[in-house]
Amino acid sequence: DDGNIPGFDQYGQAPLTVPHASDEHNISVAGARIHGGAGPSGVDAMLLQHMLLRFGTASLNLRVELALWSEWLSNESPPWAAIRALNAKRAVALDKLPGTRPLHVGESIMRMLGKDSLTTAGDDAKVACGSDQLCAGLEAGVEGGLHSARAAWEGEGWEGDEAPAPDDPFFQVVSHLLSDNDIEDLEMDLDDVPSVEAEGMSLIDAANGFNLLKRYQMLWNVRHRWAKGSRIAFNSYRHFNQVIVRRGGGKTAHVILAEEGLSQGDPLAMALYGVALLPLAGKLKRAVPEVAVPWFADDVATVGNLSDCALALEFLCEVGPHYGYFPEPEKTHVICTEQEEAEAQWAFLDRDLAVTPSRGERYLGGFVGSKMKRVEWVKKKVEVWERGVNILAGIAKRFPQTAYAGMAMSLQHEWQYVARTVPGIGHLFAPVERAIRNNFLPTLLAEDSITGEMRELLAQGVKQAGLGIRNPVDCAEACHETSKKCCEKLTEAIVTGTEFNLAEHKAHVRSTGKFAKDMRVCDEESLVSVRGRDKGLMEKHRLTRACRAGIWLTCFPNRLNGTAISAEEFRDNLRLRYNLKPLGMPEFCDGCGKRLTVEHALACRETKQAERRVASMLAHKWKREYSEMVGYVRARMALAVVRSNSLLMRGSRQKRSQRPLIDEGAAMLGWQTWRERY
Repeated sequence: DDGNIPGFDQYGQAPLTVPHASDEHNISVAGARIHGGAGPSGVDAMLLQHMLLRFGTASLNLRVELALWSEWLSNESPPWAAIRALNAKRAVALDKLPGTRPLHVGESIMRMLGKDSLTTAGDDAKVACGSDQLCAGLEAGVEGGLHSARAAWEGEGWEGDEAPAPDDPFFQVVSHLLSDNDIEDLEMDLDDVPSVEAEGMSLIDAANGFNLLKRYQMLWNVRHRWAKGSRIAFNSYRHFNQVIVRRGGGKTAHVILAEEGLSQGDPLAMALYGVALLPLAGKLKRAVPEVAVPWFADDVATVGNLSDCALALEFLCEVGPHYGYFPEPEKTHVICTEQEEAEAQWAFLDRDLAVTPSRGERYLGGFVGSKMKRVEWVKKKVEVWERGVNILAGIAKRFPQTAYAGMAMSLQHEWQYVARTVPGIGHLFAPVERAIRNNFLPTLLAEDSITGEMRELLAQGVKQAGLGIRNPVDCAEACHETSKKCCEKLTEAIVTGTEFNLAEHKAHVRSTGKFAKDMRVCDEESLVSVRGRDKGLMEKHRLTRACRAGIWLTCFPNRLNGTAISAEEFRDNLRLRYNLKPLGMPEFCDGCGKRLTVEHALACRETKQAERRVASMLAHKWKREYSEMVGYVRARMALAVVRSNSLLMRGSRQKRSQRPLIDEGAAMLGWQTWRERY
């Protein structure tokens, strides 16, 4: 070992730390990004966000105070008694199906302070980890791990399998050993067994990685390899954390002391875990330089000659426990062809490692293995996604805005990630596309069916007159190629072992992503232009308005933020966007008494005063200048127009405007500034 004590590697002089500086603006940014449940105190992320952002001067004072806390924890060493409660955790049980894994939910304030620290120290963690550990927040790190594993093994994705020949020496030896026969009864001499030449991939599984990490070895390595984040890591894990296990019936909670490991809900956990295992990753590369090792947190893949993969697993079993990394050979999957399965098993049995051979397995959210197994895996995922689309279609009947947000901002990103990381699977998404076109979109628009021309338009981005609900069949191949190109620098570093340059990788990811987006936008704008030219001037003007007035679709529905609208309002404006008459319109205009049409409702002179009336009412109610209220109303115009359209067509002009949650002048101005910023 490099150090006198296993796990404590020898370093030179510890690098100097750059003080962390924070202010109330940084706290507001970090506070807006936290999420999750409550720790022992009962303050969850949403409640903390409200306290930080919604109460004017009081929120400002709280942000200033927490900025001082952030600097205190990141630059100094406060007494443990002062921060013990802040570092306490609430224990919950995660069902692993089968088995149970304990999780620790930290205090939301501590999670927010961790995010604030990462804003200045995060890049240093990425530099420290480089391509050896992809879990420190590296851009496209997960996708790069999958692409590099596939690039290092040219045989990945093979078609067809052949059983090994009965006279294959590997088959004879492995069959004899797995039958619990005595090795002395083997007819052939083990020295006559040829050397292993087969290539493949081993997916190494570690036992409860985060909870078993050696805490003091982690702090030692972080101090020398990630100095900027070392102080807050020290203040978070230098002593045993209290873990509160609540019990029902008014019983006293159990208190357990967490002596090792990291809290998986901690924003710093991924960076700390990656830096903690950097010495182990470096030693593995020096011990077995022939294999490519994409390493993301505790998920390790070794790619290359299977004999070298077996040597890498043996090395990790011997050295890994010094750092809190405990591989489980019996849960390790070796991916190879059926013809080479016996050869692969012998490579590991020769080192007393019993592994599980496989034709393909899930890895980092994607899949590696044979083409047949890949198709089987994707089809199972597609069945789940198809059910999800149909469930959202049912929700869309009563809550169309919520269903749309769930589809556009959540569900479709699941299959888009798989499309980016697994090649050649676009045609397998056809059931998902059928569910979107035949069930979800008709329900959302309250139409009987969706034409092919309409579906093509709806698949475009919101700024190109669409809904941003992509066609998974059409965009799968482009997504994969773009992701593969973005990860070229990272893939090259992992596969060839060359030096990894973080700045070049980030610039390459940005430029490649921007180029792909520009090409997509260019194609979508061309479609809008052609359709406007072919359909006439009215359609051209409508498409132009749709391109400019779709920001209300990108707002996540939240009643507290005032971004939730009724089903009627959402569906009215969605139908207007695509030149469909709103359902159930009144016969006469309640403003002037004339027969009501869509054109009349949006052009009636009475309705043009709506903005001024709202501003005047707010100025009188809140005792503010009329000019200030006009600016306030215009800041919310994107959603106000959505509501106004429905109100104008349905005769509800007497409905009171929804007031914000705050009514004090300075707080309202601060809230408006925050809305414009975020």
